[in-house]
Amino acid sequence: PMRAPASRGCPISIGEFQTVGNPTPGAPNSIQTLVGEEVARVPETFRLRGNWPNPFNASTTIAFDLPRSLPVSLVVHDVLGRRVRTLHRRQMLAAGAYRTTWDGRDARGRPVATGVYLYKLSAGENFSAVGRMALIR
Repeated sequence: PMRAPASRGCPISIGEFQTVGNPTPGAPNSIQTLVGEEVARVPETFRLRGNWPNPFNASTTIAFDLPRSLPVSLVVHDVLGRRVRTLHRRQMLAAGAYRTTWDGRDARGRPVATGVYLYKLSAGENFSAVGRMALIR
């Protein structure tokens, strides 16, 4: 990258500039720019990707993939199997990759205690998976 030189009597230009490959004397120059689009791909299979960070302090993100539109439930339980918080309740989600954040609070908004928690992802009638996470306060 080149910088414009500072000279007496001229405004100072600061910043990067590009050299024009095909100058057009007497007319405005143009620089061609390529803009690429990233296309999101639909996942091929159901997948519970886990959570991160793990262990966590304030919050954690649970990631999962859906290959088609399905009703999804995502529920956090304590190690005794008691429901702590429902993050998705039979919510219809389109095919794609998802990230859901849990803030370490119960259904009433109270912070839960340090410990190990389980989360269960259910999608439609045919898929369910369980993950484990540790909260450290």
